[in-house]
Amino acid sequence: LVYLSILNGIMLIFFSNWNAALTIRQNRTVDSSDRAKLNGLAAVGASVGRGFGPLFAGVLVTLSYTSGIVPTKYGSIVVYIVIAVMGFFAYLQTKKLEDEDKEGEQNDK
Repeated sequence: LVYLSILNGIMLIFFSNWNAALTIRQNRTVDSSDRAKLNGLAAVGASVGRGFGPLFAGVLVTLSYTSGIVPTKYGSIVVYIVIAVMGFFAYLQTKKLEDEDKEGEQNDK
């Protein structure tokens, strides 16, 4: 129980840092006059993700373990790979965001 508590605490710290970094990065990609719109769209996207996330995970786990498409002993591997690939694509999309401050510095030179 202590191990799980420590692990959960570490995960929450990383999650908090990730959210802060993503919000800062997101706000730097647009003009200051458009930040409210962007943050509103981000809130809508987060709500949709929180709504469909459990549905997607439930369907993925159900299909991986009981559908007969994937042998049961490999179901957990399929779930892990799908989630890892989705995380990698999210990382690539975040990496493509351009920093407004850097663009302005390059245009000034």
